[in-house]
Amino acid sequence: MSSLKSAINDLVKFDEQFCTSYCVIGTDEAGRGPVAGPVTAAAVWLEEFDKKLIKNLEYLNDSKKLSSKRRKELSIEIKKCAKYKIIHLSVEQIEKYNILQASLLAMKEACSSIIKENNLILPPKILVDGKFCIPKYDIAQQAVIKGDGKSASIAA
Repeated sequence: MSSLKSAINDLVKFDEQFCTSYCVIGTDEAGRGPVAGPVTAAAVWLEEFDKKLIKNLEYLNDSKKLSSKRRKELSIEIKKCAKYKIIHLSVEQIEKYNILQASLLAMKEACSSIIKENNLILPPKILVDGKFCIPKYDIAQQAVIKGDGKSASIAA
């Protein structure tokens, strides 16, 4: 149990390195593996990394390391304490753009929604899970390989 609790501190520490200059928004996708079906991307902005957030998200980690029950519990907590947006792109859009580009487009739409719908005090910085940044997007970005195990915003 202690290793799970310590993960949140490392995840938050990663994001906090950017917080003096940026509002950090994490983004990740799901659904790239299925043969058919939509691709889904989410963007999450954790406004403040305070003790309450760390306590409420103490088991946050790469979702592949969590049980289904724990993922559901965390989903409820994340929705209470974060600004988030979830975008689905259809099979037709995947066929039009290809799966990678559709995933990145869904991430872009999710991040853009968060930026438009919130009064960000600092400029946004997008932490993108994976090895690619979002193309043709004039926002500060950083690709983070295996980011869902490194960044609280991406993991959320």
